[in-house]
Formats: sequence, structure tokens, C-alpha cells
Amino acid sequence: MIANNVCQAGTNEPIQTTFDMNDTLYAHATLLPDDTDEVFLWLGANVMLAYPIDEAEQLLEEKLQAAELSFKNCEEDMEFLREQVTVSLPLLFERKIRVS
Repeated sequence: MIANNVCQAGTNEPIQTTFDMNDTLYAHATLLPDDTDEVFLWLGANVMLAYPIDEAEQLLEEKLQAAELSFKNCEEDMEFLREQVTVSLPLLFERKIRVS
């Protein structure tokens, strides 16, 4: 939404958008790009802050990069665990046969 607003900053063409207010409640809004110089970001724990557009874009890019790195680390951890289960199950099965 921020990138869209920056792209249309020189025009007076209004932006139609829909945003969620709750899990099942949505609202429609019409924004004029020239009148929008800040955005409000929901940070969680009942905290919302107003940021200038350039700072908000930078913050969101940093958060996106951190989330992508965390996702990559989780995928690597899951692959490691998957390999461990694949190796461990036959050994446990063999051990049970020997004990029985």
C-alpha cells in the first residue's frame, strides 16, 4: 500500500482500498495520495504509531527481511529434524526386534 501511494504521489487520482478492522469486519476507504504524508502501523500489544512514509517503508522492509531470514532458518531446522527422524526410526525398529 505504501509503495502504491508513493507511485501515485504526483496525481490527484484517489486510491480505493479495503482494510480489515476485525477478523470479520472490513472497511472501505478512499485516499488522496497528496494528502497522505504519514501512515499508522499496528505494532501489536495495543500499540499503533504514526510514521512518515519513508520511515514506514524502511521499517517494513527491515521487518520483511528479518521474517524471510527467520522463515529460512525454520525450514533448515525442519529439514534437519526430518533427516533425524528418517535415520532414527529404522534404528528404533531394529532395536525393538533385537530386544523382543
